[in-house]
Amino acid sequence: MHSSGVFNISFCLCPFTAPGAPTGLFFPDVTASTAKIMWSPPEEPNGIIMGFKVTYRESANPVDYAIVDDNLGPARRQYDVSNLQRSTYYTFTVSARTRIGWGEAAQVDVLTIVNRRK
Repeated sequence: MHSSGVFNISFCLCPFTAPGAPTGLFFPDVTASTAKIMWSPPEEPNGIIMGFKVTYRESANPVDYAIVDDNLGPARRQYDVSNLQRSTYYTFTVSARTRIGWGEAAQVDVLTIVNRRK
């Protein structure tokens, strides 16, 4: 307390929100039945990233997502998916998790194909 009777109170407006979406999703390798997805951490992590989750579904089916893995470590930046159907569009999502919970998902579509030029 100052001599004038006024208290000085300081506080932190810390972000208590889930993380933003991972960035830079891309597929460096796609075949007729497999896809490798890669990503970068969220630009707005809003805390310490504790892990990532990858999901996918056939794009024609907007409801049924398969969780590929929801226990990927915080250093993980890629995932390989196999047993996909040939010449099919898939929608993939990647989400990050902090102690607050799962954040916004980044989403990208990919087509499984026989021959892909690099």
